[in-house]
Amino acid sequence: MKKIFLLIAACTGLLFTSCGDDEKFNTGDAVVSMGEPEYSVKESKGLFSVPVSVTGVQNGPIEVTVDVTVTDENCVEDKHYLITSKTVTIPASKNTGRIEIKLVDDHIINEDRTFDLNITDVKGAKLNLEQATTHVTILDNDDLPYDRMGGSWTVTATNLMSENYDEVTWTTNIQVYDDNDPLYGREYQVTPWSDWTGEVLDILSFPLNFSYNESTRKATVTIQLGSTIGEDINFNSDGSNPDLEHCSIIIATPSSTGHSTSGVLTGTVSEDFETITFDYPMMGLIISSTSQPYAYFFNFSNMKFTFNK
Repeated sequence: MKKIFLLIAACTGLLFTSCGDDEKFNTGDAVVSMGEPEYSVKESKGLFSVPVSVTGVQNGPIEVTVDVTVTDENCVEDKHYLITSKTVTIPASKNTGRIEIKLVDDHIINEDRTFDLNITDVKGAKLNLEQATTHVTILDNDDLPYDRMGGSWTVTATNLMSENYDEVTWTTNIQVYDDNDPLYGREYQVTPWSDWTGEVLDILSFPLNFSYNESTRKATVTIQLGSTIGEDINFNSDGSNPDLEHCSIIIATPSSTGHSTSGVLTGTVSEDFETITFDYPMMGLIISSTSQPYAYFFNFSNMKFTFNK
């Protein structure tokens, strides 16, 4: 009898635990659907998210799970795109969740790719079956010179501030502007950048100008000397010089007088858009709050960008 009682108690405890788990979800009259029936995004976009919408009454979180139906045989999950998580929890205070997707820019001219993102399970709400799918189109833009430059790049350079002129390597991103932005087709944003020790700093970024000659089918990029790469940086770690607490870093290049902040540095883009080479060194000049040059933050020569496929 004692064993039977313990078994009943254990089973009752499991039942109570299960009910407790169910109660954590919304019990209001809520309905879940995909936020958009169709979504188009450029291959070079990188990260983007597809919305999941909630309507109705919410008094607790709602859990939504999605899955993929590939409608294009040339669109393969984990090869052409990666989904961060197929389950999203929408708290009671929100009416939208987001499925995050990372696109893979293959730098190859191909047809647009498509797939369907479907809601397969909902906890804490009803599913609107008529709006349970988003049709995603990945727009190939590798035939557009400006767009082909967007993505992840490996930078190699000779560190002129090291004793043996060591080579430093780091990864950076050339960020493409959206079509409706006035800078689209003419400028990128490059981030992060490295200091002379090789440490990569996300706070450092700068604009990269783009031009393309239709007749010769050749692209070039330029870095404007004098551009600011970082602001309000504290170099007064030991407290000895308050003037170094709010410094800027500007781009320069060596000259007969030490450095120059006038003109541009030009990079040559290869025909396949997979490398960019710079013929002249790029320096980062630390400017203190008194607007006087203090030191060089980096000094790189033989800079080369290689596209990461």
